[in-house]
Amino acid sequence: MTLDEGIKLLEKYRHDHHSYPTDIMGKAEGLGIEAMKR
Repeated sequence: MTLDEGIKLLEKYRHDHHSYPTDIMGKAEGLGIEAMKR
C-alpha cells in the first residue's frame, strides 16, 4: 500500500464511519511516520 492509497482509504473510512477503530488509525499513523522518515 502506498501512502496515497492509505490516505484515500483513511479519508473514505472516516467519511463512512465517524467512529472508526483505533487499530485503523494506528496503521495509518504508522504509515505516515514511516513516510516522513524517508
